[in-house]
Amino acid sequence: MSDGSADIRIGLFGGFRVELDGRSIPEDAWRQRKPAALVKLLALAPRHRLHREQVMDALWPELPPAAAAANLRKALHYARRLVESGTGRPLIESAGELVALPADGLSVDVDEYRSAADRARRSGDVDAYALAIELHGQGLLPDDRYEDWAIGPRDELRLEFLALLEELAALLESRGDVAGATRAVGLLIASEPLLEEAHVRLMRLYALAGRRADALRQYEHLREALGREPGPEAQRLFEEIRARQTSEPQLTSELWERVGELNKGKIDAEVAKRLLADHYDQANLCQDACCRTRFATAGSRTRASPPPYAFSGFNV
Repeated sequence: MSDGSADIRIGLFGGFRVELDGRSIPEDAWRQRKPAALVKLLALAPRHRLHREQVMDALWPELPPAAAAANLRKALHYARRLVESGTGRPLIESAGELVALPADGLSVDVDEYRSAADRARRSGDVDAYALAIELHGQGLLPDDRYEDWAIGPRDELRLEFLALLEELAALLESRGDVAGATRAVGLLIASEPLLEEAHVRLMRLYALAGRRADALRQYEHLREALGREPGPEAQRLFEEIRARQTSEPQLTSELWERVGELNKGKIDAEVAKRLLADHYDQANLCQDACCRTRFATAGSRTRASPPPYAFSGFNV
């Protein structure tokens, strides 16, 4: 650019990344953890700026103020030098007692995720939900999961992600896409295996689709995940489905009412099919006796024995 400025893109979902005018800063350039943590902290902050004391309290809580201030100066110098050497533009700016990321030419994937979630809720569009879910990916800064300053934002963003999955499942179900709703709830369970109400919902959807054997197996998966008998609602639904399995091969009106009235119609959800399928492949959890394993470790499981809700795309 003629004014010497550069577009800066910071990624925090799935890992830490910084791009300048489309060029990535190598990962080994951030071998010093505190300068990287400073950039991450500012990227998560409202308006991407913090008071110096806030930064020192977050990154060096155990040090006295003078020592923490010295460490902050070193981290600022390193981060600035890393970017200025390639662009001539500082990555971190100072104004009095404030430190901040540049206001112009900056994009952060967490901001994009929040905007996408807002758009999805305003529009009620399936594709918009799928895009927001895809942006969350494997979660916030998995390499910093034990850093105190990252715990609050990570939990907040994860709860938002789970809520989006629940809303997407309800939206697909309301439009008659039982298969799509089933897969969305499956992804919800893959992300949060101990969420009992999600297992119950999946049982209902399986029953609605005539997959009673899968519904009964899902109850067993739930029991294994919890390490105890599920709650009364799950037990009642289990007994109801089991009683209908041999006596009534078709879906009963009672189960229709339990699932909710659905509009029988197809929807245009090609983007949702692709993105949610890709996202589920990242999770790929197997619900075995060790079902308590979390989302971050589930990707290493084989695909030879996927859980009954595994999907490769939406079928509308």
